[in-house]
Amino acid sequence: MPPRQPTEKERNIRDRNRANAKKSTGPRTAAGKTRAAMNALTHGLRAETPRDEADVEDRARRAALLADTLAPEDAFEQALVHRMAAAFQRLEKADHLESQAIDSAAQLRATTPGAIVTNQQRVQTGFAAINRYRATAQQDLFNAYRMLEVYRRERGRDAVEVREMPNEA
Repeated sequence: MPPRQPTEKERNIRDRNRANAKKSTGPRTAAGKTRAAMNALTHGLRAETPRDEADVEDRARRAALLADTLAPEDAFEQALVHRMAAAFQRLEKADHLESQAIDSAAQLRATTPGAIVTNQQRVQTGFAAINRYRATAQQDLFNAYRMLEVYRRERGRDAVEVREMPNEA
């Protein structure tokens, strides 16, 4: 049986889509290309490296606190501690973004009653993304912790010896 031929309507739709796609070439100026390159860096939850100096300092502080608590003995354990610090930082950012989303949802609802459905969909999409990022960060944290436990057991140490958490002064 020969393949089905597209209808006139389907051919018109296909031709319109192709003509429209030729117009969609993305940013053309250097400023537009730079701005488009930064699209993925809106919040930093998926970033492997910190976005700015404040994030670098925060992650280093978290890693130092975890190192004081977990007492890593070699470079591998230290790398796992840094991985846990990054995961903790992403979890805190997810919490912060969630509270921002709740605040903005309340403002949108109060100021634009006619657009409640659209705003609700936008908020639900944002919460879903935040929860995916949170789940990934939690999984990274638990995986690093499990790796630390297994590594220490294989080296003859009993599980993870956790010291008392120092006060953040």
